[in-house]
Amino acid sequence: MNQYIIKNTPRITAIHSLFTYTYPADYKFHGESHNFYEIIIILSGSATVAADSDVFTLKSGQAFIHTPMQFHNVCSTGNEVLSVAVFSFSAKNMPKLHNKICVVNNLTAVYELFNKANDSFIFNDIWVTGSKNDTVPYALIKEFELLILELNSNILEKHNTNS
Repeated sequence: MNQYIIKNTPRITAIHSLFTYTYPADYKFHGESHNFYEIIIILSGSATVAADSDVFTLKSGQAFIHTPMQFHNVCSTGNEVLSVAVFSFSAKNMPKLHNKICVVNNLTAVYELFNKANDSFIFNDIWVTGSKNDTVPYALIKEFELLILELNSNILEKHNTNS
C-alpha cells in the first residue's frame, strides 16, 4: 500500500495576546522576552525589530515570528505611523522560522482574521482570557495555524540588516 506520511503541523495550544494597534512615527518599544511565540505583522509603515542581537527591517505586508525567550523589540522607521497586528501564543510543532522575514500575501485577510478573533474572544486589555460563547472557536484557531503555515511558505531571501 502506498501512502504519504503527513509531518506534524503547527498546533496552537494557548492564545496569550492578540491586537492591532497604530503607533506614532517615533514609536520605540524597548523590548521584552517571554515563554511563548509572538507574530508581528506590519499592516502599514515600516519598523525595525530586534531578535536577540539581530535587527531586521520590515515593511507593510511583512511579518516576523519571535520564538519563546527571545528578546525582541519594535521601533517605527521613516516618517509615517506604524500599524501592526500582534498575536502571541503557545504551540507545538512550530516550523523553524527563527530570524526570518516572512511575507503576508493578503493583509485584508489578516484584518478579517483579527476582527473575527475580537468578536470571538474575551479580553483583558490585549490579553485573551476566554471565549465569548463558552465554546472554543476551533475553526478560528485553525485559521491562525494556517497563517503560520502561510508565513512558513513565504520567507524572504534577504534576512536581516545586522544593525
